[in-house]
Amino acid sequence: MSSSPLPDLWLRGVAANPAAPSEVLLRLLAPQAHTAWPLLCGERALPAEVVEAVLAHPERAVRRAFARNRYADPAQRGRLVDDPDSLVRAALAAGPRPRLGVAGPLPTRCWRRC
Repeated sequence: MSSSPLPDLWLRGVAANPAAPSEVLLRLLAPQAHTAWPLLCGERALPAEVVEAVLAHPERAVRRAFARNRYADPAQRGRLVDDPDSLVRAALAAGPRPRLGVAGPLPTRCWRRC
C-alpha cells in the first residue's frame, strides 16, 4: 500500500470519468486498482465490454458492487442470479443502492429460480 492517498484518488477519478474509454476502465479491474472498484462497478453506467469483464471477474467485490449498481440495466444485473458466491446473490436480491425511487425489476428468468 502506498504512503500517499494521491494514486488512489487518481484511480477513483479515472473510474468516475464518463469520458474514460473502455480500455482504461478494463485496466481498472486489475487488483492493483482495487480502491477504484466500488466507484467503477457500483456507481456509474458501464460500456458493454466492461460489463462482460465485471460479470466474469474473479473477485467477489467487483461482482457484488455491480449487483447493487443503480445505473446498470436490470437484465445485466440479473445475470448474477446464478453467481457461485452467496454474497453476490444477496447483494442482487437487496437491489440497487442508494434506494432513490423505484428500481427496474429483474428479468422474469431471475424470479423463476427462487
